[in-house]
Amino acid sequence: KGIGGLVNAARKFKGIEFWFVGKGNLVYLLKELPNVKYFGFIEDKKKLAEIYSKCDIFVLNSYEIENWEELFGISLTEAMSSGLAIISTDCIGPREIIKNGVNGYLIKQKDEKALVNCLEELIKNKRLRDKFVANGLKIVKREYDISKWSEVWFKLLSPYKK
Repeated sequence: KGIGGLVNAARKFKGIEFWFVGKGNLVYLLKELPNVKYFGFIEDKKKLAEIYSKCDIFVLNSYEIENWEELFGISLTEAMSSGLAIISTDCIGPREIIKNGVNGYLIKQKDEKALVNCLEELIKNKRLRDKFVANGLKIVKREYDISKWSEVWFKLLSPYKK
């Protein structure tokens, strides 16, 4: 999911701490940098929410590989509902969630220069982070609220009655 690009970005921002959650075969890269904290894979949603609450920016740097692409990106909606500014790559799912420049940045896949530029802009510009957070919270509430979707699924799954 683009860990190499994030590690390269972390190398450029030595004074900023980068936190990683998840698992994969590139975990060894995370141990090389003093400004990286690695939590491993976390199933406990309360623990994940606690981590989100201590961060300012969320990056989903996924890209298409071997007929796989980020289809939804539930972590994006979790991060937005936790009040984080978002940077994501332009994959199928994220492009449905992120409106570039409105509730986050949507960058081309594998574009490390754009990733670094967007990170730098969000780190320096609290007003922009606040704008992305406010708009993200509105979009999550409007589009991804559980009560809305439970009604949709109930109607879809309920037997047809005359």
